[in-house]
Amino acid sequence: MTLPRNRALLLVVLLLLASCDGDKSSRAATDTAQDTQAATDTTPADLTAPADSADDLPETAEDNAEDNAAEVQEDVAIALPAQCSTASAPGLVACVQQARYEADLLTVASTPRPPGSAQWQLVQDLCATTFEQAGFSVTREAFTYDGRDGVNVIGTLVGQSLPDEKVYVSAHYDHITSCLGADDNGSGLAGLLETARVLGGGHYDRTLVVVCWDLEEAGLLGSAAHVTALHEANERVVASFVYEMIGYTDSAPNSQALPPGFGLLFAEAVAKLEDNQMRGDFIALIGNTSGSDAGQTLNLYADALTLPAQFLAVSDALLSSGAVGDLLRSDHAPFWLAGYPGLLITDTANLRNPHYHCGVGEDSIDTLDPVFAARVLGATLGAAATQLGVR
Repeated sequence: MTLPRNRALLLVVLLLLASCDGDKSSRAATDTAQDTQAATDTTPADLTAPADSADDLPETAEDNAEDNAAEVQEDVAIALPAQCSTASAPGLVACVQQARYEADLLTVASTPRPPGSAQWQLVQDLCATTFEQAGFSVTREAFTYDGRDGVNVIGTLVGQSLPDEKVYVSAHYDHITSCLGADDNGSGLAGLLETARVLGGGHYDRTLVVVCWDLEEAGLLGSAAHVTALHEANERVVASFVYEMIGYTDSAPNSQALPPGFGLLFAEAVAKLEDNQMRGDFIALIGNTSGSDAGQTLNLYADALTLPAQFLAVSDALLSSGAVGDLLRSDHAPFWLAGYPGLLITDTANLRNPHYHCGVGEDSIDTLDPVFAARVLGATLGAAATQLGVR
């Protein structure tokens, strides 16, 4: 593709492309932007903003959900209990079972799973079965997008007081031919399955939606098809967490690469990485403006779990630029382009992992760090539960 001449924009293009799957087509994301613009000239309103004269109104369930998020944001540190409990967001963090995560990862990444293959079908069925057993209502969303047919697996747990407000947690389950895809995106998908098991045991104000996306490698087709329909129906999404490669770490100095000129835009972040000798031992959190609350909350839970994390916010001004189709190369992109909040959770893909798409050796389970991944799940669970409003 032709890179823009504007240097600042070029740097951000490099940043996001490298943080996501850099060789994927952005065509579906661009189509989503066109579809959603045709549907409406406005983006969804800030769904958590207080109403006028809120001080004069009685407290509602929505107020309670907002208060939960505000309390987490104001705290310097989060205390995590030792015992699993579905009665609070911190309690849910303790429910993560690393052994279950590793078992799912072994099942998912035992053989390549290109769309239409037997392994692709097995993993699709695993998504549906896991969601059902966790208490979700499950649908297999068949779609045709950009001339390709696929199937998203969707689990829904209806909220008790704010059912029209949705919180998404998702990951794609497809991969390319002739590559195991343990990190991309077996690590993220296994994480989603464990997230669904844990969150499925709770009760929430808002509706929880978990999704295994199809045809991400073909150009984000599954997420683009779904979000286009969401936007056309004027559905309300208050948060969206997307797992995209969460299992690879390297603690050696200079194991983390950065795009040229990264420090000009994110000087503070680069300074932290340099202080840590450019080690690839952190999880990257990349959110749009409306996804910042979720990202900051996840950061707090990461601190509580001693998980190194780096949150970066992408401004609305950048998203409205002419190069937006080149910036968005993972399943958070359709949410951003539709004006919904979205948070990409990633180990930075090929900026750190040499096995990305089997470029240097096999992307296999033995190259991954399950302890790190389990901490990523815990931090995400805490942030998602906070957005949901635990009852």
